[in-house]
Amino acid sequence: MELVETVVPPLTRRNRSLVVRHHEAGLHRALEPGERVVVHDPDSDDHWSGVVADRDLDPACTETVYRIELGVRLPVDQARERVGRVAGHAALFSEEPVDVQVLLDLLGAVRASR
Repeated sequence: MELVETVVPPLTRRNRSLVVRHHEAGLHRALEPGERVVVHDPDSDDHWSGVVADRDLDPACTETVYRIELGVRLPVDQARERVGRVAGHAALFSEEPVDVQVLLDLLGAVRASR
């Protein structure tokens, strides 16, 4: 899972939608719509789950711009655990216990549906 490093202003925290330029976010590769990410605000040291909602090419500077919908705020240890692995909902349909990452994703989905 990719880590998106960017400042998250108060208005963005309220409306839960964030616009990020590829080179400013410290990304190692292009993101795809629907991809889950972890967003980190280095100023406040807060972390959120997120989903890439849109991807567009900025015509003025030929740079990829993403719109990320913020999910739940994550404790630092959970954010670190998420980075580097894919957290999906497929685990919900297995016989194994549900992991905390999947539960956090579900809480984010419930919040977004309100």
